Order: sequence, then structure tokens, then C-alpha cells
Amino acid sequence: MNPILQGLYVSAVGIVVLFITATIFYFVIVGLQRIFPEKADTEAAAELASEPIALTETSSEDDEIAAVIAVAIQHVRLRTQSGLGTALQQGRGSWWSANLLEAVKETRMKK
Repeated sequence: MNPILQGLYVSAVGIVVLFITATIFYFVIVGLQRIFPEKADTEAAAELASEPIALTETSSEDDEIAAVIAVAIQHVRLRTQSGLGTALQQGRGSWWSANLLEAVKETRMKK
């Protein structure tokens, strides 16, 4: 059998098996939802609706702390990114040249 046709056959069989498995899994989930329906918490919903919701006001001190933290995080991010291209401008380091010399020695020994 041609390798391309064999690959297409295996792919088609895999896709068919995948969709059959997904369909079976879907029907299992739908069946379990019908067997075990979701319970409605009408009492809890009624209690929540009757209670007034109190709004809390945030203090200005919390806002100031959050602003200081945000500025500090931004400062740290900018400090770490400032030297990003310096290693690229310096060229290849000693590690590169040492490994290059070793590779040249090994190829000469193999010949």
C-alpha cells in the first residue's frame, strides 16, 4: 500500500474514532444530567433576595498601598529588561569558543 494512502487511512480512522468517542461521552453526560438533575436552592435564594446588601467603602490607605505596590512592580520590570540586548552586542563568549575548539579536535580525530 502506498505510504501516503496508508497515512490518510490511519488519519481518517483516528478522526472517526475521536468523534465516536466524543459523541458517546456527550450522551453519557446528558444521561447523567437527566438521572441526577440540579437541585434548586429556592430557600437560599429567597434569603439572599430579602437581605439588604451593604456596600463597603475602601479606605484611601488601601488605595495608596496598591499604588505603591504597582509602581514597585513596574520599576523592577523595567530594571530587569534594560540590559536585554547587551549580551547580543558582545558577541560569542568563551563557552562558544571552547566548545568550537573541542568540536574541531574531535572531527580531526575521527578522520
